[in-house]
Amino acid sequence: MDKYTETFNTWNSVAGLYAGKFMDLDLYDDTYDAFAAAIAKEDARILELGCGPGNITRYLLNRNPSWQIEAVDMAPNMIALAEKLNTRARFRVMDVRNISMIATAGTYNGIICGFCIPYLDQGEVEKLIGDAYRLLAPGGILYCSFEEGDYEQSGFLTGSSGDRVYFYYYAATELAEMIRHGSFRLTDTFSKAYINNDESVATHVIMIARK
Repeated sequence: MDKYTETFNTWNSVAGLYAGKFMDLDLYDDTYDAFAAAIAKEDARILELGCGPGNITRYLLNRNPSWQIEAVDMAPNMIALAEKLNTRARFRVMDVRNISMIATAGTYNGIICGFCIPYLDQGEVEKLIGDAYRLLAPGGILYCSFEEGDYEQSGFLTGSSGDRVYFYYYAATELAEMIRHGSFRLTDTFSKAYINNDESVATHVIMIARK
């Protein structure tokens, strides 16, 4: 089994556990608010990538009820949870590596990618950024979050359930350069201290950029 398939199987099997752990986490709420403030459009059309159980979509719709949100995730069990939680959004099962097929150019005012990047290699991240640029309307906003670290230390992580995911680390300087190389203008960067299950502290980085 290749690493991507194993990661997919893990996310599909732990959807309920993930929802229970992260659904009400408020650590990143100020960054979602910054994303919304940058868009500043009441009837904005938004695409969420790697939506999981729909926690980010729920937060955004609660504060921006007139937004039209479409969201994708590769795990059917995640999508099933997200649909129950958010009846006003549209969801579909899709690999984020294939978003170039999702819509015509210039469709969205914002694209939000909450911790999807750690499951993509460098080439896939570069392609994702390029696809996002094409899908965004002029002045559109891109939101990306990831865990800071050394790319060479990327590898399998084993969760409490015993399931594994392949996890990629990125340096903030590296991601910033990828975003700029993709013709975006980086407007905001946030850093969050996240406490892992073993009480070690990880640095989570959030970047917001404008087309």
